[in-house]
Amino acid sequence: MGLRQRICSMLLAILLLAGCSVGRAAAPVPEPTAVPTLVPTIAPSATPTAAPSLTPTAAPTRTPLPETLLWFDPALESALAEPLCTAAQSIGAGCTDSRDEATLVVAPSAGTPLAVWYYAPVVPFPTINDDIAMDEFEAFWAGDTGALSILTGDGTSPTLYVSPETLAGLSALFGVPDEKTPIQVAAAESLVNLAWNARPHAWAVVPFDALEPRWKVLRLDGLSLLDKELDPEAWPLTLHIGVEGAQAEELRDVAASAHVALTNRDTGEMTVLMMTGVTAMVRSIAYRMETKGILYPGLEISGTLASADITHIS
Repeated sequence: MGLRQRICSMLLAILLLAGCSVGRAAAPVPEPTAVPTLVPTIAPSATPTAAPSLTPTAAPTRTPLPETLLWFDPALESALAEPLCTAAQSIGAGCTDSRDEATLVVAPSAGTPLAVWYYAPVVPFPTINDDIAMDEFEAFWAGDTGALSILTGDGTSPTLYVSPETLAGLSALFGVPDEKTPIQVAAAESLVNLAWNARPHAWAVVPFDALEPRWKVLRLDGLSLLDKELDPEAWPLTLHIGVEGAQAEELRDVAASAHVALTNRDTGEMTVLMMTGVTAMVRSIAYRMETKGILYPGLEISGTLASADITHIS
């Protein structure tokens, strides 16, 4: 090998050795790109509305009745007098047995109208008769002992059974009964048993709210208190009760606020159920249906059956 070639080979080797000693430069690492922070956008909320106040509505203010004393006429049934007294006592009034001490008098036909009470003529349920006339009632009250003999069926006079309150109420309507009139006064709760034990020589007059299944309500001049369509003004055994005194209107307000029932006959609370016995379209009825038409059995009674709230036919 020539000298020139050896020098070139040496220079090349030196260059190669220098490159290896320096080493490979590291590739630059790019700076990471910042990831944008995803902060959620929160819309400004509306100012919260305050919850509605739950303050209860105040009950109607009832005017106090201090130094007020109520007196109830003996004609008032306990079903009216006792709730009225309780309502009055709740606002400072009192009740007294002395009319002279009273500042408010509750009595039949008193000044300011307050309540209406209805009475029903009744007999023990097995009694055959269903109807009496008002003329007969008044004649009996006046002492005609034969006026209501139709109820006994043997021509004798029946005894009238009444409570002390009802007797006072009827006396307010028709005057004091004649001393010859056969009347038996007893506690209201015992009347039905006494009348049943004395039947058929017994009848009674009771408040409408005292009716029960053992009583049969008599029609009066063809009118019945059980008829929801009855004109109440046409019923003669009706006691109108009022209040006398400077605070009569206040007592009416007290009674209304305390929900005192001011009548004993509310047609809104009445349900009329009519039930027949076994109804068989056979024999003589079937014959009449053949000759007079299939609607014949209902011609006279359809209106009566339809007048009830519920009609049940066996």
